[in-house]
Amino acid sequence: PHAARRAVTSQWCGSPDTNGAYSYLRPGGTPEHRDVLAGPILPGLWLAGEATSRAYPATMHGAWFSGERAAEAVLADARPGDTCIVIGAG
Repeated sequence: PHAARRAVTSQWCGSPDTNGAYSYLRPGGTPEHRDVLAGPILPGLWLAGEATSRAYPATMHGAWFSGERAAEAVLADARPGDTCIVIGAG
């Protein structure tokens, strides 16, 4: 019953500005900071990507699984007609 109407992608892996960059915790950062990023930011806005993964940070698996997590959150929380945005998602 729910389907994405549009997807926008980038070519970050081939970009000279990012060159396939990945996340890291700054000094003093904790896995709980990743959990905050993984939660709902605002109504209808979720972040995904390896930076939000506590179990697999800075990996392709973290990006993939975080996309699945965000999609499940959208499906669980959104109502028909809502506008939802997921940023990241591997």
